[in-house]
Amino acid sequence: MTLDLDRIPTVSGVDAMSAVQSGEEYEILLTSAIPIDCEAFRARFGVTLTEIGTVADGEPGVQVMMAGEQIEIEPRGYDHFGDA
Repeated sequence: MTLDLDRIPTVSGVDAMSAVQSGEEYEILLTSAIPIDCEAFRARFGVTLTEIGTVADGEPGVQVMMAGEQIEIEPRGYDHFGDA
């Protein structure tokens, strides 16, 4: 999977890196085996879709891209099952 941070929708005052690491700023994520016409989807259902990456056959893992370069990010977020 490739995740393009430059395409992540964010709220005012939150950058993409913070959004993907915090666990608070989120939207529904979906994948499809066929291409989705995002504009036709919005027209029919009133929901905007934003393409933020790709999923392909191959080794499991996530390549995170920013400004056209692959970057490493530290997994973070709230651990719902960890010690409080």
